Amino acid sequence: MEYGPYYSIYELARAAEKILALIDKFQITFFTDRNIPYDRKEILCSIQIGKSIKSIDGKVPMTSHPAIYSAMKGIEFYEKKEVENDTSANEMMSHVLYIDLVWLTNSMINLISNEYEREIEVKIQDKKYSEAIKLLTIEKQKDSYNNTHPQKFIERYKEYLDKRIKDLKELIELDKLDFGIELKEIIESYKLGLEVNVKGRNFLTPLLQRNYELLTENLKNALFIPSYHDISKDEKEKYYHVYLLGILEGRLNLYNLKSNKESGFGRYDICAFPINKNHPGLLIEIKSDNTNVSTALTQIKLNNYVNELRVEGVKEVLILAINFQPKDIIIDYETIHLE
Repeated sequence: MEYGPYYSIYELARAAEKILALIDKFQITFFTDRNIPYDRKEILCSIQIGKSIKSIDGKVPMTSHPAIYSAMKGIEFYEKKEVENDTSANEMMSHVLYIDLVWLTNSMINLISNEYEREIEVKIQDKKYSEAIKLLTIEKQKDSYNNTHPQKFIERYKEYLDKRIKDLKELIELDKLDFGIELKEIIESYKLGLEVNVKGRNFLTPLLQRNYELLTENLKNALFIPSYHDISKDEKEKYYHVYLLGILEGRLNLYNLKSNKESGFGRYDICAFPINKNHPGLLIEIKSDNTNVSTALTQIKLNNYVNELRVEGVKEVLILAINFQPKDIIIDYETIHLE
């Protein structure tokens, strides 16, 4: 079984399934002998869900944890191994399989949770606060998860739903209050932060769906949060570069991000390379001076910043120019189709 530098949730599930087969083949009893954090049923549930999820279109870098790579490559060795009466060798194999199975299951649960959360974000993004709360509450009260999903997933998913419901209820309460002028600006800023947390959290889905208007709207909302006036003039572009990179790092999990922190050398600021080359690439140029965003887009095209994406086999690129002004964030974009 060949593995490249990337893995999908389906491949994780298949690897965990093979480890369970090895456990049965060698009659390993570590479900009772060891303090493993999952029972056999939870692992089987994770495998079944992982093999059934089709909406995760893409893969995750294998190097996200060395134990995952070790597990997937080590399976081939143990599949060829014959049953032995060597207690020491069997104990070593039991220890290795134990570690690999735990890491594979952890990774599956994390990816399953991310996918469920992504689907919920899509469902609530255009809903009124009260409608979104109702949808989230119904989701939280589902009993079916108890028999078909691992406990760690259930705990994480319900914690996520509780946080979403809390944020939405707080927004409803804030809308009811009439603040004095001296508190209004602070409250509005706080509300904006909550709204970004509820509505503007999803960058991956609109990018994959090529809904670039929604993507730029979500980016603009997210980038309003830090105080512009707290940053010195010379540090503005670097500050927003790091801030934007941090936002994208946690939310574009089907992309590899590359950053050029030192501007002015004929390089782009941030580029997102899609793992699946049928998805659009993303290239971002950041400005904090009087440069017009359309001029920045022209700069991207004239300097052929998209060439690295072309070499990687990407067919379409979204180019974004972002200009940070004292009271506004200006974003413009174009799409480029590569030969």
